[in-house]
Amino acid sequence: MPRAASLPAWEAMLLDRSIDQAHGLRRMFAPGRPRVIQIVAGRDGVGRTSVAVNLAVALAQAGRDTLLVEAVRHPSEARALDYLGLDAQSAWAAALAQPLEVTTTQGLAVWPLDLAQRGRGLEPTPIPARLPGRTRLPDCVLVNSACGRSLLWTGEHESHEVLIVLSRAAASITDAYALIKRMSVQGMQTRFHVLVNRVASEDEARLIYRNMAAVAQGYLDIQLQLCGFVPTDEALARAAAHGVSVLDTEPDAPATRAFRRLAEFVTKGVRPAARSARRKAPALLAASLQPTP
Repeated sequence: MPRAASLPAWEAMLLDRSIDQAHGLRRMFAPGRPRVIQIVAGRDGVGRTSVAVNLAVALAQAGRDTLLVEAVRHPSEARALDYLGLDAQSAWAAALAQPLEVTTTQGLAVWPLDLAQRGRGLEPTPIPARLPGRTRLPDCVLVNSACGRSLLWTGEHESHEVLIVLSRAAASITDAYALIKRMSVQGMQTRFHVLVNRVASEDEARLIYRNMAAVAQGYLDIQLQLCGFVPTDEALARAAAHGVSVLDTEPDAPATRAFRRLAEFVTKGVRPAARSARRKAPALLAASLQPTP
């Protein structure tokens, strides 16, 4: 006879509820449930691919099985492959021949995903069941996506989040806000992390974030989460020119330290807060998104 049967009705109900909650927590944090993070930007030229590649390498160096998905419409757009010193054409041909085949380089798995063959992209994309030489699903799946479209994934995964990359430029800030608005209004995404790239200091990054967060909360009822910043650093360009991550070429560079902090943020599994009651931002949109001097 079940244990709950000998208890008063209200105690049995509480016991059943606690068992259900414990079961849910075990499922949520069970091994083999990847955390999917889609990395996007409102426009090109803000360092989205650099962020995707170096964060993936930082996670791999931190001991996380990491899959970097290069989701583009044409091999010429596969910049992450170039960043990692891979032949984009060869990798793309292999991916077309074996759609779930991944390549391992610099401690992480890389998977080119052809969006053109997926039409409008409404069909769920299967996460490769196993990484090369591994017996389980990856811990983290980073999707470097040029399109501002939330991709669907089959199989169980812990979460699907979006990381918005922007720079200090006024156009980048405005376009990032427009992308957040489009993805949230269309019901594509409600969780957004923000990473401010190519800034002079943490104070500058936080100022840009606070302005954008106030507008997003006031006009869209969306709370953004600042996950970090990457300072302007010539070490990034030097590493990219050699087809390697900055973490490998210059381990003490400011950008390297920034990506390690970002990997810690991802590893800890910080989530944005839930939506709050709608309220208008005190500042106008145009005033809130002014560039930092």
